[in-house]
Amino acid sequence: MHDDHHKPAPLCPRCHTPMGFVRSVPKVGALPELRTYQCKPCRETVTEADEPVSWAQTPEADNYPRRSSLLPEEGCC
Repeated sequence: MHDDHHKPAPLCPRCHTPMGFVRSVPKVGALPELRTYQCKPCRETVTEADEPVSWAQTPEADNYPRRSSLLPEEGCC
């Protein structure tokens, strides 16, 4: 099974090389899947929520204007 739908492994906070995948905890209800990675040489471990990347977080989103806040301005109302 390919993990193409997952974001790439994080970099080790110490040596800055890609960490190896260790295990995942399946998604439960509204809670996201948790993925654990490890850098064996540094003995560092990282666990991240594997949430889908929203369109607004992609580089293509920067080509469109941002919407103004939906909250009233200060001093209004």
